[in-house]
Amino acid sequence: MILATVSADARRVSMSAAAREWIESLPSGTWFRSGAVPGPRHVVRNVLSRLIAADRPIIGRAARDIYWRQPPPSARRYGKPPMLTEAFDSVLGPPGSSYADFGALSLIGWSTQVPYRTTIAVPHRNLTPPALPVGSPVRFVERSNTRRRDLNWNEANLLEAARSALRADYHNWDHAMWLLTDANGWMKQGESIRKEMLLRASETEPKERGWAGCENSDKSFDAVMARLSADLPDLLEAP
Repeated sequence: MILATVSADARRVSMSAAAREWIESLPSGTWFRSGAVPGPRHVVRNVLSRLIAADRPIIGRAARDIYWRQPPPSARRYGKPPMLTEAFDSVLGPPGSSYADFGALSLIGWSTQVPYRTTIAVPHRNLTPPALPVGSPVRFVERSNTRRRDLNWNEANLLEAARSALRADYHNWDHAMWLLTDANGWMKQGESIRKEMLLRASETEPKERGWAGCENSDKSFDAVMARLSADLPDLLEAP
């Protein structure tokens, strides 16, 4: 019994150390969700609580489950939230989330129309955005396709853009593919696009209202996905 207790304590210490090491390895200014930290939820929660309670915490908290890696205490930005850019937006929703509609189109470059507010498509029901102390309010819109939950931020953005392509204003398909693949500075680092996963999610994507009568358009969802199936590499590496 004593040996079992010691072994369990050792595992908890090891998991806590792994969670802390992961957090410490993040570059300054990195936004992250608590769910991204490796380890059981209760262990991660305890590690985050201890780090936040330190005299000079190495992390900051913007809202429930949303944190950032602090710069060194000597830096002028210490204690201040990093810039609220796409890196911040991408941690607001659960896995499989992305910008919605014109947000996804604009991110990739398939439209020059920039939405006036941040709207994020989430593959879950009844989710509300976290209350944020800074920045403008964010809106969540539900997407019923549960296969989106297996996609990363870049993949979900591309699927959402394909879904909204009827509104796109790119010149032609070659131009659209150049924006997507060669000018891919839009992609979040470390999250490559896996064509197999993208096509799998597209199979269960419901048709958007307003698609009726547009099935033969070269910008219909089916047409865009067929072109992506033919032209997208099996793995599009993030920069």
